[in-house]
Amino acid sequence: MPVRGLRRAAISAFIVVCLATQTLQNLAVTYFPDPTAAGGIAGVANQARWGFQQFGFWTGTNTYWRMFSPIHRYDWWWRAFAFDADGSWREIASPSVSSRQPLESFFVDYRETKLLLNLWTRPPMQTAYIEHRCREERALGRAPARIQLILQWRPILPPHEALERGDHRGSEIGTSLIAEGRCT
Repeated sequence: MPVRGLRRAAISAFIVVCLATQTLQNLAVTYFPDPTAAGGIAGVANQARWGFQQFGFWTGTNTYWRMFSPIHRYDWWWRAFAFDADGSWREIASPSVSSRQPLESFFVDYRETKLLLNLWTRPPMQTAYIEHRCREERALGRAPARIQLILQWRPILPPHEALERGDHRGSEIGTSLIAEGRCT
């Protein structure tokens, strides 16, 4: 009997915490005291709100989604360059932009995009990806000395500006070196 009561109490507590998370996520910040307050009731309220936000994020129960938020105003893509020992270089085609058969071009493969998103912030994955690209180049009979991963982006124009120009992309292109590795 005590186990059943304990289980019910745990389920009830979880439901209350989830409902509180939903409610607190949708309340405006103005309902809460000064966010810089550290002591007293204001400090406890801010800590509780922070705790519920963390709980909602880690359990996936918050409703703070980016689905309907303003989009990032950048179109971005990765490029990989192989540099040979003699100083010459070439761009290595990405599997997501390499040539595909007509039937294959109808199907989008989001795995490559997910990989590139993960590469952006994870240096161990960057190193592994560079090593993979080195192996691919060697298998093709090339011998690169090093490989660079470059992130490039171009701003997406506001709709009224894009309509006037006839293109939704801005003219300037930004470039950033994300990772570089030696082929051994």
